[in-house]
Amino acid sequence: MTSVDYPFVVAALSPRVIHYSRAQRGFTLLEILVVVVLMAAVTTLLAVGASRGSGRDVAEESTAKLRATLELLTESSLFRGELLALRLDDQGWEPLRFEVSTGEFEVMADPLARYDMPEPLQLEWEMESPRDATEVSISTAAENLFERPQGSDEPELPQFFFFPSGETSAARFMIRNPDSGLERVLKLDPLGRAELMDDGV
Repeated sequence: MTSVDYPFVVAALSPRVIHYSRAQRGFTLLEILVVVVLMAAVTTLLAVGASRGSGRDVAEESTAKLRATLELLTESSLFRGELLALRLDDQGWEPLRFEVSTGEFEVMADPLARYDMPEPLQLEWEMESPRDATEVSISTAAENLFERPQGSDEPELPQFFFFPSGETSAARFMIRNPDSGLERVLKLDPLGRAELMDDGV
């Protein structure tokens, strides 16, 4: 093809090019707004579903973690012959071991390190009283062993104890999600068995 033929080729193709460009018209403003509204609605629905699912997941994960910690403390105390304990607050828990040489409770390492629950989860607990009013609970007996003077700068005693004999402080633990109303309840019996009592809301 010579350079002379080139303009004729362009002229022959021009109607097709023009016809093709007309078929490629853009979207109207109304069409774009409809698509944007639909995308926003779908995104909102997905976000709400994901937040509900994640709230349930984190509550179940924290409950499973607490249950594993309670069972591991019971087994470790029994097999290692050590007095172990658990200090709780509304955000998590901290396993401890009693060091005989210092007479103090010390922080433990993984897999029994401190655990902080993700927000907005909250932890509550209540001690179970002995069936016989004349009996003394394990926690009360342990507190009497490690009684601290009033006004002492020493850290607070843990609330739950795990003895080498296999006995533990019986209690109920509640992990709540105030945003969703979801609740998980664990019951710890005097032999260190942790059982999920409530499947939540």
